[in-house]
Amino acid sequence: MSPLKRASGAWINLGDNFHVIQTKWPFSSLLALAYIIIAIRAGQQLAEDCNGDDVSHPDVPVTDSEFEEVGIDIRDRIIREYFAEVIIFTKVMMPLSIILIVGVLSSIQAEVQKTCEEEYLSDIQQKVKDLWLTMLHATPFQANPDGVSYGTCVLKPSTKLQDSDLKVTGEVLFKQSFSNRHLEAIFIVEGFPMDNNQTVRAIHIHNFGDLSDSCDSAGGHYNPFSVNHPDHPGDFGNFRVIDGKIIKYVSCTDATMFGPYSILGRSIVVHMQADDLGKGNNQASLDNGNAGKRLACCVIGFSNKNNWERRMEEMPGLKTQRLYKRANKKKSVKG
Repeated sequence: MSPLKRASGAWINLGDNFHVIQTKWPFSSLLALAYIIIAIRAGQQLAEDCNGDDVSHPDVPVTDSEFEEVGIDIRDRIIREYFAEVIIFTKVMMPLSIILIVGVLSSIQAEVQKTCEEEYLSDIQQKVKDLWLTMLHATPFQANPDGVSYGTCVLKPSTKLQDSDLKVTGEVLFKQSFSNRHLEAIFIVEGFPMDNNQTVRAIHIHNFGDLSDSCDSAGGHYNPFSVNHPDHPGDFGNFRVIDGKIIKYVSCTDATMFGPYSILGRSIVVHMQADDLGKGNNQASLDNGNAGKRLACCVIGFSNKNNWERRMEEMPGLKTQRLYKRANKKKSVKG
C-alpha cells in the first residue's frame, strides 16, 4: 500500500473522532505527523524497490566513484519519492485542511460568543434585579395619588399568656410620603393597670408576619443589616404608660414602607418589660434588649388614610405632639 493510501486511510479513520482529537492535538501537529509518516514510508518504499533490483554483483568490483554515484542516485530517488507523495498528499489534504480549520474556528467562535452572551445576560439580569429592588418596587402598590402610603397593625393579646398575665390591645398606624420621607407612626395600646402609671414598655418590629403560633412565631427583631440592638430599623424603644394607656406619635423612625426593606408584611410586638437599649451586658441585650415576654402582636398591612385622620381627630393629644415635634424640627433646621 502506498504512503498516500496509508495516510489518507488513517486520516479518514480519525475523522469520525476528530472532535476528541482536536481537544488533545493541535491541527498543525497532526499535519506535521502526516508528513513525517509520508517520509518514512517513502524511504521504506525505496528500500523495498532497491532490494528487488539486482544492483550488486559480487564478482564485479565496484569503484568508489561508482559507489558514490549509486548513493547519490538513491538519495535523489528518496527526495523525488518524498516530494511526489507530499505533493499528492497536499493536493488532497488542502481542501480538507481548510474545511477543518474553518470548522474549528467556527466552533471556537461559537463557544466564545456563547460565553460572552451568557455573561452579558447574567449582567442584565443582575441589573434588572437591582433596578426592581431600588426603584420599581420603591413605591408601594397601594400608595395614594399624592404618593403617601398608610399602614395599620391591630394588636391582639398573645394566646400563650397565662390567665394572670396582662392582656393589652391596640393599634399602630403608619404614614409615609414617597421620596425618602421619614416614616411617621401612631402607637395606641390599652389595657395596662391604672395604678401602674409611668412604667415603660418596649415595642419592636419583628421579622415575620407569621402569627400561626401566636406572637412566638413572629421571629426575632427585624434586622436586615445584621447590626446589634438597638440599631434595628424597628427598634422603637420604650413607651411610657399613662392612665393605663400608651398614646404616642413618633415623627421620625428608621423603618420604611418603601423599597426592599419595607416593613409591610412584618409584625409588631409589645413586650412585658422595658428595653435596656443594648446596655444589659449580655447577648440577649444585643438581640432584643431583654424586653421580656410578648404581650401582644399584629401584622403590618396597607391602610387607607381614614384611620390616620380619624385617630388624629379623636385624640387631640396626638395632634399636639405632632405640631410640637414639627415646630422643634423647624427650629433645629433654622438653627
